[in-house]
Amino acid sequence: AYTIQGTLLFGFGIRGLYYPIYGLMAFNMILGLITGKFRGSLGLLIPYLLFYIVVLFSLFNLATSVDFELFQKLFIYSLGLLTFFQFASEDTFRLLTRFQAWAGIMIAIWVIVTAAQGGFSDRVGIQADQNNVSTMISFGMIPILATLLTQRMSLFQRIMMGLALLLGIYALILLASRGMTIALAMALVFMLARVFTDPRRVIPFLFLGVIASVIVAGLPGSDMLVDR
Repeated sequence: AYTIQGTLLFGFGIRGLYYPIYGLMAFNMILGLITGKFRGSLGLLIPYLLFYIVVLFSLFNLATSVDFELFQKLFIYSLGLLTFFQFASEDTFRLLTRFQAWAGIMIAIWVIVTAAQGGFSDRVGIQADQNNVSTMISFGMIPILATLLTQRMSLFQRIMMGLALLLGIYALILLASRGMTIALAMALVFMLARVFTDPRRVIPFLFLGVIASVIVAGLPGSDMLVDR
């Protein structure tokens, strides 16, 4: 929902877009507690509950009256708790990373198509905040690279995931977000550090990295990030 609102529906004021999602999250939390399927870490839960207790006690010293804005702030504070209860097992984490990857790929394709339609104008020429769009794409690229580095798969699957990674990188270059590019580059360096501990994997990754750099550098609009 956030990716759609931040890209395709940017500029449209849609009230209540996230309310059904919040309702489903609350229902899933209650269901997990009732069925006993939740296996979260108490080390993370207890500090959050203590924080929320402090927030609730602070209400007794309010200088203003209780209004809807206050309830909104309390609800925002509770989103972390709702999110915490969504991940009861490793399967839910895997599902999250898959959604992240697919969302990142779809947005990257949208950025590239939009840029091509606009003649590869400066920073794609979209109305949406380029930094926010870059963040969405980066969130999708990280699980893709992690899967490439850690999972066993067929050659066809590796090629497809490699192409998806190239699409994301190319879209980031078109958006020319300096901060997000640096942040993603640092994340990739740390992730690739484990590869360089195995000499047998260093040469293939370096070779593929050079080829990918040459391909991306030859694509239209690849100079936008450098120009900034």
